[in-house]
Amino acid sequence: MSAFLIILIAVAVVLLVVAAVALIRRSRARKDAARKRLHEEERAHKSEADAKSERARNLAPEVDRHAEQAEVHEREAEKHAVAAKEAREAEEKARGRQRVAGEAAARHDEEAATRRTEREEL
Repeated sequence: MSAFLIILIAVAVVLLVVAAVALIRRSRARKDAARKRLHEEERAHKSEADAKSERARNLAPEVDRHAEQAEVHEREAEKHAVAAKEAREAEEKARGRQRVAGEAAARHDEEAATRRTEREEL
């Protein structure tokens, strides 16, 4: 082999090794950048999770207050429903008495008219 060919092969091998090293370094740099980015995203999400968890804890008293108010309103609504039912029943009874009184008034009007007619005929 000629010396030129040996030098050419040696240069090619050196270039391949340099290229391989450069590719390995670039790959490591990308992985390092990705790791760093993912670590920062992890911290940001963890911070957000902590903030949301704190918010949820702070809302607990408000939730309890609204639940208590809802129970009070439900009990009052039940009482009002009973009172409304009783009022409707009383209304129906009063309407019945009103109807009976109206019918009695009509009968008495008829009787009065009959008596007037009888009186005038005498």
